[in-house]
Amino acid sequence: FSIGFSMGFYSNIFAQTDYYWRSGATHPNWSGAGNWWNTSTSSVVTLPGFGNLKFDNSTISSTVNNLSGYATHAIYFLSGSSARTINGNSIRFYDYSGNDPRIKNETSNDQTINVDILGDGDASDPLLLEAHSGDFILKKINNNGSPIWVNSDNGNTIQFTDVISGSGVFVNRYNTYSKFSGSNTFTGNVYIDEGEVWVEENCSFNNSISFDVGSSSRMADVAKLLMTDLNGGTTLSNNLVVNQGNTDTRYIGGVNTSNTNTFSGNITLNRYVNLEVTQSTGTVEFSGVISGAHGIDKIGVGTVVFSGNNTYTGVNTLKAGKLTVNAGGSLGNNADVVIQSGATLEINTNVTVDDLNINSGGTLTIGSGSTLTVNGTLTLGDDINLGSGNLVLASSGSISGAGSSSYIIANGSGTFKQNVGTSAVEFPVGTSSSYMPIEINTSSGSADFEVRLISNSYGNAASYLDKNWVITSTGSPTVDLKFTWPSSEEGTSFPTGNINLHKDGSTLTYNVTKSGTDPYSASYSGVSCCGQFSPGGTATLPVELIQFDVVVEESQNILRWVTASELNNHHFDIEKSMNGQDFMSIGRVSG
Repeated sequence: FSIGFSMGFYSNIFAQTDYYWRSGATHPNWSGAGNWWNTSTSSVVTLPGFGNLKFDNSTISSTVNNLSGYATHAIYFLSGSSARTINGNSIRFYDYSGNDPRIKNETSNDQTINVDILGDGDASDPLLLEAHSGDFILKKINNNGSPIWVNSDNGNTIQFTDVISGSGVFVNRYNTYSKFSGSNTFTGNVYIDEGEVWVEENCSFNNSISFDVGSSSRMADVAKLLMTDLNGGTTLSNNLVVNQGNTDTRYIGGVNTSNTNTFSGNITLNRYVNLEVTQSTGTVEFSGVISGAHGIDKIGVGTVVFSGNNTYTGVNTLKAGKLTVNAGGSLGNNADVVIQSGATLEINTNVTVDDLNINSGGTLTIGSGSTLTVNGTLTLGDDINLGSGNLVLASSGSISGAGSSSYIIANGSGTFKQNVGTSAVEFPVGTSSSYMPIEINTSSGSADFEVRLISNSYGNAASYLDKNWVITSTGSPTVDLKFTWPSSEEGTSFPTGNINLHKDGSTLTYNVTKSGTDPYSASYSGVSCCGQFSPGGTATLPVELIQFDVVVEESQNILRWVTASELNNHHFDIEKSMNGQDFMSIGRVSG
């Protein structure tokens, strides 16, 4: 078959011929003055025909395609070519005898094609863009329904500075870095078989297309989709599919140094995906729904934000940086969470997980008024500081690893909540400096109990502990309590023998001796819950007595006393005894 080109006098029949840009070329235009060498005829020609255009020298580095409607099979930048720029009219690329059309850079120099590139319109003829040894900078492309395949053997970059249009797909193959910065309108999907696709500032794609990260037929090849607007503010609204692959071969994330880039489309996980933010001051938000039977690995020192109601069921493994769950977000559908050393999970909404494993050096923070519910096993390898957030262990859950080096810091307004029955349940709570667990069991039935610690606010603090346990529950159940504390929490007048129990400003009389050798503990049975509790000594009397006299007048004992202060004192009871042991009331004086 044939196609014609014209500039008044110009016509050509398809043939596979090499046309070299001559080192003796005298001006930048492609037509006229014999700038080309035809290898088929071994002669100088005034304009190139259909075939392979080849550049292998540094003569006139900026050339102009001044041919109208020009078509060819391939353009090669060969060894010896300088960095070049091609300006002028559009170029259409066709296959030849089953060989796909291509543009290939075999030099180490950047090559810029500043003209519109057109595909041949055949879906079976991909246009190959091959940054083999050096990079490309390309302008507009209309694929005309033909696929675009980008190839690079050495991790080179192809930058698309303008719009890609047409109905063909885009396939990132081998170790290529493709950078998009235009408002692209092509309607074929993007397939990242290998290499990286970068979405730059103000870049966008047709909303109808999706991005496939990785190919299930290329399990070992690493595929990445990254937001590269360094200042943040760019949103990619397309849906994403993460395909099967080997460990650490599928990545989605960003490299921004400030503010937030956003993936707002839905993501389907057919494989675990690494969510990567490379800069500590950068944030990438996922506001769509992440679904599938796999999970996520959070890597990189930056922050990932979830604000979508995710339904995936695989494990969340936090390896570095921070993962934040904001309003509307979730960590999957009852999925497990592992927080490794150096990583942080920040909860700013109500979130439910199955197992939660906090490794030594891992950090969990729960925002004010937010609640994290653990349905499975809570494994403590480090402390959890609740602050003003709440932690709930469901009735189906359990705790592992709690102790003096890994417990729940609960001396803010946040509480730790568990279900308690007739068997003792430990609440492994404390302050940042003291481990002060409490065990609770009910006399009958079960109920939910919440525990936190506060500073002793009563006037008799010297006889009690510096921190008190606040216990809340529904109703007023009768409970057994076992308190444990270090000596550093004891007031200066804390008793060494009999220890009573202080509740809400009043002393409950118990004949209890503390046990242990720092930390100490004391157990109390049949306590009416709930309130503020602290083991300790006798409460200070609400009356300050400064004088007490007894005199006999006309066979009567006259009692006179003077008080310096009386606090909440209703009356004084007057009692007498015949033997000094048994007393009976004989009168009352108002306080």
